[in-house]
Amino acid sequence: MTNGKNAASEGYAVAERVYQARSRPRDTLRVHWLALGITSAFFLLGAYLMSHHEMWRDEIEYWLIARDSTSVPNLFANMKYEGSPTLWPLLLMLLTRVSHSPTAMQALHLLIATSTIYVFARYSPFSVVQKVLFSFGYFPFYEYAIISRNYAIGVLLIFVFCSLFERRYTKFLIVSLVLFLLSHTSAFALIITIALFFALLIDFFALEPSNKSFERSARYEIYVGFLISTLGIITAVLQLIPPSDLGIHVGWNFSFDIAPFRTALAALTAAYLPIPKFALHFLDTYAWQASAYLKGLALLLVCSFLAFSMIGFVRKPFVFFLFAGCTFGLLAFFYVKLEGGSSRHAGLLFIAFIMSAWLYRCHEQTNWSISSESSLKKWETLFNHSITLILLLHIGASFVAASIDYQQPFSMAKSTAKYISERGLNNRLIVGYPDYTTQAIVGYLGTSQAYYPQGDRFGSYVRWDNRRLEITEQEVVDKAHQLEAHELTDGKGQGLLIILNEPLRDDLVHASKLQKIGEFTGAIVKDENFYIYSLK
Repeated sequence: MTNGKNAASEGYAVAERVYQARSRPRDTLRVHWLALGITSAFFLLGAYLMSHHEMWRDEIEYWLIARDSTSVPNLFANMKYEGSPTLWPLLLMLLTRVSHSPTAMQALHLLIATSTIYVFARYSPFSVVQKVLFSFGYFPFYEYAIISRNYAIGVLLIFVFCSLFERRYTKFLIVSLVLFLLSHTSAFALIITIALFFALLIDFFALEPSNKSFERSARYEIYVGFLISTLGIITAVLQLIPPSDLGIHVGWNFSFDIAPFRTALAALTAAYLPIPKFALHFLDTYAWQASAYLKGLALLLVCSFLAFSMIGFVRKPFVFFLFAGCTFGLLAFFYVKLEGGSSRHAGLLFIAFIMSAWLYRCHEQTNWSISSESSLKKWETLFNHSITLILLLHIGASFVAASIDYQQPFSMAKSTAKYISERGLNNRLIVGYPDYTTQAIVGYLGTSQAYYPQGDRFGSYVRWDNRRLEITEQEVVDKAHQLEAHELTDGKGQGLLIILNEPLRDDLVHASKLQKIGEFTGAIVKDENFYIYSLK
């Protein structure tokens, strides 16, 4: 019997030695330099494209929340309105204490995305071609690298889990810590964490009777690991409980409705066929949306592939339950809460598939063998070719998104902020409508606050509470005049700017004595074009 706290059993000690023996070919200098080569190319190309990417509201908002939260408890309270756990904002909070530029967030995000690619290229069991195709595909290269959001760190932790999987019972505390952190990256990653947690429970208790030599200390370590994972899930769920005055996404759809059902299925198609339209406003558009026939055909192809995958996964219960849990869990969340979500949300469905395919190739359990060896080899060959074909399509999607982003501004917030700064107007109060688009300009300017008439308050980021109201352009202008009069009365007299994402009517401009001093159009995100007005 193997002694030592970290030895779960003699059987798992043997499994550890088998893992090391099997991994020696992958640990050769060739594989090491191959991983470094893929990672270096990813970093250089990503850095170049990121330098041409203008951040939009979804990126800047978390930066502003992290920057302007006065403490960690205050950050947690502010994030209650975002519907997301706080690992990414916590990292940004540390970053904002050493840098005032949101481009620092881009640098951190690129390092996280690059680390993800290194783990994948170094430790995954996929072929060299598949590693290259995946690394530069739509989700890893564009959605989870160029666009700085909280999803990239979740993908990194998922792949770290995969790299540890074969040694899960000799490194269970590390595995559980990874799951704890993963649950705090996004609501979607939390669903994947829950699926992983229950799959590990099934795996552990199904295997335990055949491994009588588990040491007591090792058994306790595994139980502690499950406890850590449970605490991660519970604390993440608690963070996601909305405040009583939340103003968006307040309902849950538990009744059957065909519209959200269709959008959930569309998210499934988007995960595996994320090919956008080759147009300026490509974000969250797909080529197969051109007709009902193409929509149906795309969905049929994806569902057929999923059914085909499940036929093979069923011989390994851990992978089968994990893939089914992630897929149906995410789709259910899309249905009851988000009505489909965006492409970055749908991408987690594909990441869950890649995770399952990775674990299928390194998991030894074959309890449910339902086919002959020859049939299995045919399935694995066809499955492997199918993955390569899908990854090729993802490369095409990545090229479309990256080329348009390189040529066209993603958002006009950066150009608008630059215009304001260069003309010495950054000391003026900004009246921004709508608030959610204006916050991107505030982030680039580095100013402490703007006035948001929707909530009748000053701030930098948007607080998504029920105090926010839909107002008219006339009301925006009236609020601006009231603030201008108040400033003159107080003797400040710096003036103010009205910034909108649509032009004001000419009659309203003349009647309110406004002057348009800037117009910034041509953004990929269609509602992040900006128009600047000042009082004459």
